[in-house]
Amino acid sequence: YDEGRITRKTDPDPIWAELAARSIDRYPEILQDATITDGGGESDESSKATNPWKFYEECGHLVVGTIGSDVISSRIDNAVRSERNLPLFHHFKSAQDLNKRFPYLSFPDDSFEGLLEEHDAGYISARGLVAAQTSAAQQMGVHVYDKVVQEITTTTAMQEEEEEKEVH
Repeated sequence: YDEGRITRKTDPDPIWAELAARSIDRYPEILQDATITDGGGESDESSKATNPWKFYEECGHLVVGTIGSDVISSRIDNAVRSERNLPLFHHFKSAQDLNKRFPYLSFPDDSFEGLLEEHDAGYISARGLVAAQTSAAQQMGVHVYDKVVQEITTTTAMQEEEEEKEVH
């Protein structure tokens, strides 16, 4: 039962970093367009509306690696290259710096460095995000068919037109 996903804008892969940044930037828009209900479907008097912010918890993201490793340097390189993530992280250049900020983690020596994103990072409820996206789509007139797919077939536009004529 997989529910949570870490979400952050710094990533060792530049493509994933960009995709993550775009996704995180859209969370407010998704939430604005959605009305999430207990059933995850359309609102009615029997379904109690819940907090639409529930799918995203901004709590930050800390990654730690040995000094000079790709774990940290690739994230910094991607952030510098994209320029969009620069103000979003703090680089701890030693275990002493890390221990000062996070005394409960207790790094043993100065062979570690860390990268902290305090904002626009945290975790999401995957199911909550899908519910918000579904609700937003329904608000825009999309009909959701909550059925299990039994078969996938390929049709041409001409076949679809013929089928449409048969229905009417």
